Amino acid sequence: MSYDQIEVPENGEKITLADEETGELSVPEHPIIPIIHGDGIGTDVGPAAQKVLDLSLIH
Repeated sequence: MSYDQIEVPENGEKITLADEETGELSVPEHPIIPIIHGDGIGTDVGPAAQKVLDLSLIH
């Protein structure tokens, strides 16, 4: 798949749907968590959420 203006990390794996019926997710040890700045919730939230997600990796 081609991505325009998106950097896909070299390390990390997709979060997938393990069971469609129950909605159970399969979350790998190193998930890729996408964040889209300005996705309709305001440009203030995206950068703040990015900081929280980045800091969560340290802990």
